[in-house]
Amino acid sequence: MTAAHRVDERFLMSLPGTPIVYYGDEIGMGDNINLGDRNGVRTPMQWSGGWNAGFSTAEPDRLYAPLIQNPVYVIRR
Repeated sequence: MTAAHRVDERFLMSLPGTPIVYYGDEIGMGDNINLGDRNGVRTPMQWSGGWNAGFSTAEPDRLYAPLIQNPVYVIRR
């Protein structure tokens, strides 16, 4: 996350009302728009740059949804 993102986040959280942070937004995780409906935002949380992004030790095809493959959002080691 860049310094500009941190400033934007602090500004957003200082505004009146209830701030809403979508699943994964706090770590810059994107959406998988190829999954359709609302499933695009229900992908495994990326915890690390390891196997299955640290979400699970299972084989990738056994996960409930595929990991995000867009290189912009993939955690790098």
